[in-house]
Amino acid sequence: MYETVARREDPTAVVVAAYSEKEVTALTEKYEAEGYHLIDANAFGEFINDKGREILVFSKQDTTFQKARRLLFDEDYEQAEKLFRQAALTGHAEAFTYLGYMHRKGLGMRRDDAVAAEFYQTAIDIGGETLLSSTAYNNLGVLYQKGEGVKQDLKKARELFSKAIEMDGSELSQRHLEEIRNMD
Repeated sequence: MYETVARREDPTAVVVAAYSEKEVTALTEKYEAEGYHLIDANAFGEFINDKGREILVFSKQDTTFQKARRLLFDEDYEQAEKLFRQAALTGHAEAFTYLGYMHRKGLGMRRDDAVAAEFYQTAIDIGGETLLSSTAYNNLGVLYQKGEGVKQDLKKARELFSKAIEMDGSELSQRHLEEIRNMD
């Protein structure tokens, strides 16, 4: 599934799984030696998925958006935000998702859930079903579920989580939807 999603944006994309930090480092060194750049990682090095792995995406393309993602992974938040904003100005929906993520987590800036919600909504409005992943839907759903940055609205949260599940089978959205069902 990750490979299909990655290749929609970039036909040069290579998707691999790593099961340890050592393996992440080895794969990164291998693909960089072949002229690839690390452009995405599902867990930002935290190994948060329930299979205990990190999905890495490498590309030979080097767009503003991809440079911004690399800067984010390298924790150069100021430059990452600058490049994500440049990409967003060209209508790159995923750039809005990443800007939302940065504001939600307070990466290089004060945490601001209301601004994060606006960025996620913009990503959805611009990208809709052409978004590469369900992240904007899931993350905005969490804000509505918790009433953080927006007025709590469980119906809206359910809709967003359902859309995320429809898009790519998001396990995280499935768990959030179950949490809402347990609240009723």
